[in-house]
This record gives sequence, C-alpha cells and structure tokens, in this order.
Amino acid sequence: MAIIGQLGGCLRRRLRLFALIGLTLVAYIGAVNRAQSLPWFIAALLTATLVVGLVWPHWLVGRLSVVRRGPDRAEEGETINFAVDVRNWGYLPRFMVELVDRLPAFGAAPGAAPGVARTLGMIGYVPGRSSRCFTMPLVCEKRGFYRLGPVGLASSFPLGLAEARQQRNDGVHCLTVYPAVFPIVSLALRGAPSQIHRGGYLLPEGSGAAEFCGLREYRLGDNPRHIHWPTSARMNELMVKQFEPLASACVHFVLDLARGSNVGAGRQATLEYVLRIAASMARFTCYNNIRTRLTGAARRAVEVEAGSGAMQYQRILTSWR
Repeated sequence: MAIIGQLGGCLRRRLRLFALIGLTLVAYIGAVNRAQSLPWFIAALLTATLVVGLVWPHWLVGRLSVVRRGPDRAEEGETINFAVDVRNWGYLPRFMVELVDRLPAFGAAPGAAPGVARTLGMIGYVPGRSSRCFTMPLVCEKRGFYRLGPVGLASSFPLGLAEARQQRNDGVHCLTVYPAVFPIVSLALRGAPSQIHRGGYLLPEGSGAAEFCGLREYRLGDNPRHIHWPTSARMNELMVKQFEPLASACVHFVLDLARGSNVGAGRQATLEYVLRIAASMARFTCYNNIRTRLTGAARRAVEVEAGSGAMQYQRILTSWR
C-alpha cells in the first residue's frame, strides 16, 4: 500500500507538471499570435510559476541536515524513542519540509510495507542558522535484525510540481529486536535419571551426579583423590578412575529453525512462538546461574556453548536474530 501511495503521488505531480507546461506553451502561442501585452504577461507568470515549482523544493532542502539517534537493542512490543535533530545551515528560514525515513522494524502489521521509506512528519518552520529537535516514539512490532535508514528530508512545496530529497548515511544504524518474554516463577527440570532433576527447585552450578565407568592413565592435573591405588600398584603405573555424569545443571535448548518448519506469517508464526518460549526459559535459567546452551537446526547451524549469566542470555538472543 505504501508503494502504491508513493507511485500515486509521483503520478499526480507529473500530471500537474505536464498540465502547467501545456498551459505555458498555449499562453506563448497565444501571445505570439496577438499583438497585446496581457497574453505575454500571462505567459511570463506561468513561466515564473513553473520555475518556482521546480527550483524552490531543492532550495528548501539544500542547506538542511538531519540526524537520528536511538537505541540499538529493544524488545518486541517495546516503545522506543528516537531523537531527531534537523539543522538549518543557511541564513534564511526553511519551512514545510517532510521527514522521510526507512524503518523496517516499525509498521510491520499485516498489509503494511515496512521496507519502504515513508514520511514520518512535517516540519513547519526551521529558523536560519539554528536547529529543531524533537522525539519520535515508535513501537517495535516484530522480532528481527534491522538496518534503519538512511534518514532524509523531502519537500514539494509550494506547488507540488516536483519533490526534492536529500539523504545522508549518518542516519543508518542497526537495531536488534529481541522476542517478547514472559515471567517464569519456577522451572521443573525433568528427564534425567538422577533425583536432582525431579523437583521444581533450582540446581546450583556444578551440581550433579556421576557413576564410575572405567580407568585410565594418570594425566597432569588429575585429582589425586581419583587415583585407584590397587590397580596402580599392580600395573606399576598411576591409574585414575573415570566417571560418567548422570545429571548436570546444564539446560540444553534444541530448536528447529528451518524455514520449511515454520507455519504462519508475521508475529503469529509458529517460529515466533517457539522463540518467545525459548527466550523466556533461557532468561530464567541464565539469570538463576544455571548453565544453558543452545543448538539450532537451520540453513546456517546455530550453536551457543554452555554458560550462565546476563552475557550468556544476550549471546543466546543474538544467535537467532
């Protein structure tokens, strides 16, 4: 819809321009065939109108600059504020200038075209050698990694015959929108044979159970308590006991991120629900000092080694952006 609107606006401007050019030509033809001053005056007036309509928009945006500043991380559904600074480097005031930006993270509702540059507002007046600053609140509608900008200014004032735009790469920056999470009060860790995992309580880091599974040669750094002295005496060589862990405090998320497994579109897709649930559980485990790791099956393999804490939670969120 946004693309159709832009094409419609461009077509209307072209029609007005061609209509004015046609009227100007008719006025000159009439002035040549008549020995009167009034037709020449009308032709000159139409010519001046045509020149003003084509040149003035470029003059309005020529000495202006715009900078947009904002956060680089947000959560799905969160309202973030962008600070916009429009500066007039000329001595004369500028007016009726539109702020145009490309913000694919916003306006991602069904039926919208989030990847198209769109007009965010009109700046009525900017005094000479000064600036106008304002805040623009926007809602992050969908999880993802987005490249915002470039931000620019546009004007078709006063007649709408032509539109002048200027864009600068200063307004380009990246925004990561993380999935929305919900609070988890407790998480029962089940599925392990040890009784450690059979309750609704948390496991401290390093806890777990182990079972003897064999012997091997002693290596530098092995715990002396694990040396099996009868076998070492019989073989005349230090031998240590090996243990196989039966339960550990590591929570392992395995996600199917393949495009073919995704059903639905937008925020209602099955993949989005999976990531919201996984993000909520990962925040609970990481912030409660439970070692957490992630494996994802997709066109590009996703693998996050075990860890805990806020940094581990950020690594997990960034891995599926």
